[in-house]
Amino acid sequence: MNSGVRITNKKLLQWTFYTEIFLKTVNKILDYFDDVSLIEYFDNTFKLKIKKNSDAKKNPTNGFLFTFIEEIKKECNISEYSISQSSLEQIFNKFALEIGEEVLQRNSKKEMKLTKEMISSFS
Repeated sequence: MNSGVRITNKKLLQWTFYTEIFLKTVNKILDYFDDVSLIEYFDNTFKLKIKKNSDAKKNPTNGFLFTFIEEIKKECNISEYSISQSSLEQIFNKFALEIGEEVLQRNSKKEMKLTKEMISSFS
């Protein structure tokens, strides 16, 4: 029985390669940030949400994050990246979701919180 879905060896190898890069990168980010979530991914593009740490002494700045990504860019095979703070629209949307959570949550994308334990279980 053929379901019509076919995964080529090339696609499987690409997926494995991108997943390894993703896991390696997230593991390094989790060394500095406690709250990292996977928002979306497609092919070799991953979108993460990194919350600032509650501990002010362990709260790296956006400048630190740019420098950090530049330092691991080659090691983690990162070809392109962008870093931005939450926009007013994103903050408003978050409040709207919280207010009408029961109704809006059915239509919203789920995000996956990432932990060191989860990432290391794939390595």
